[in-house]
Amino acid sequence: MARLALWLLPLALAVTPLSVQAEELQPKSLWTFSKFRTRPGMTKQYLQFLATVWKARRKILIEEGVVVSYHVFEVKGQREGEPDIIIATEYSDTVSFARRAELEQLVRSKLKANPPQGAPNVDHETMREWMGSMDLEELDL
Repeated sequence: MARLALWLLPLALAVTPLSVQAEELQPKSLWTFSKFRTRPGMTKQYLQFLATVWKARRKILIEEGVVVSYHVFEVKGQREGEPDIIIATEYSDTVSFARRAELEQLVRSKLKANPPQGAPNVDHETMREWMGSMDLEELDL
């Protein structure tokens, strides 16, 4: 019996690092942060677009289990060349993030069937300048 225990001890110790390693590889949420500078005189309209159309799109993606949360930030003390709006979207994992394009048709059809009220009558692309984005994977420390 003691011999069996001596054989099982190294095996048990070898399995422990594998389980810790597997835990580290679990998918975590993925955030995308996009930076925008609104065009002169368009800030109010762009914020209205975000509060209606953009928000409705995020709610559909939440219903589909793709998006966990979303936030819109206004930059305070903006310096020359910096964005004035930063949009953050939290995706449940990298697989969900990759499904964004696949779900675009579903989002469009749902918005067409139930359009958001109060949306500005201007293309949002003309209201702002995209200044780049970054994708960040959350670390579980």
